[in-house]
Amino acid sequence: MNTYAYVANTTIKIGLLLIVVSLLSSLLTDTSGMTIFIPLFLGVPIAIFGWIGRHESRTYWAMIITTSLAVLGAIGATNIIANIFTNSTNIALVLARGSMFLLCLLLTNIGGIWLIQNRP
Repeated sequence: MNTYAYVANTTIKIGLLLIVVSLLSSLLTDTSGMTIFIPLFLGVPIAIFGWIGRHESRTYWAMIITTSLAVLGAIGATNIIANIFTNSTNIALVLARGSMFLLCLLLTNIGGIWLIQNRP
């Protein structure tokens, strides 16, 4: 398998996992707010740009965009550390934010390594 196809398919899978995390956490919690859908709002463009990146000529720029989104998502989810050490009453929210942090960190690493190896 070509590296561009591998990284694009991995990006699509991580975007879909972010969407599933958001939908499951909204179903499992009784939280009424838009913050529960942050992984969804992040996962949709990541999956779309992963799909765009399946074309070899567009992979580089699609990975720049998805890696940038993943960095923003990881930075935005860093308050998970504070939520773990405080007495959070809703464990599903902590797990959702933690999984968003890990998925964004994974995509940041995969995208960063791929971008360094495939510089124009």
